[in-house]
Amino acid sequence: MGDALPTQSGNAGKFLTTDASTASWAEAGTENLSTTATGIDVTGTITDDSPFFFIRSTAIQSGIVDNVWTKVTLGTEDIDTAGACSSSRFTVPSGGAGIYYISANVFCNSQSYGNLFVGGARIYKNGSATFISAESNNHDGRPESQSVFLGGYLNLAESDYIELYGAMNIWNNSTGSFNHPSFMSGGRVG
Repeated sequence: MGDALPTQSGNAGKFLTTDASTASWAEAGTENLSTTATGIDVTGTITDDSPFFFIRSTAIQSGIVDNVWTKVTLGTEDIDTAGACSSSRFTVPSGGAGIYYISANVFCNSQSYGNLFVGGARIYKNGSATFISAESNNHDGRPESQSVFLGGYLNLAESDYIELYGAMNIWNNSTGSFNHPSFMSGGRVG
């Protein structure tokens, strides 16, 4: 069936590690910890300069016009390892070019039950829409509000910037709002 796990007493606070041929116990916080391709070690510590970010809304963004793609205001930075977020935008820092995984959510609110036909979310790169987008179709249920989540990979060069946009198709062409918890997050993965 395969090799048995190594045994020894006193393994509290240790983790099992392997080099693909030998398994052994190692103590957390020692030089035995290895980093992953994303630069995070097994303790959760970021070990290289790979940019990671998480920015979110903290207030309602009202007056969203029906069927118009509008930049989502994200005013709080919870994570910004490279100091690269400002004004609802992430800008790739010097030395940060590469493949990024981006995820986002736009919380669309039509202001009235039964008014939201479609909610949408899109990532814009350097001011233009990318292929990373998502839409919800609510023609049968028409709720008042809905979260629209998206995720995907982007190849970003130094000084490229990305922003989160949202749109809604609202019954009677009313105005709506983007509510919290709208967010955008990402990190370099390659």
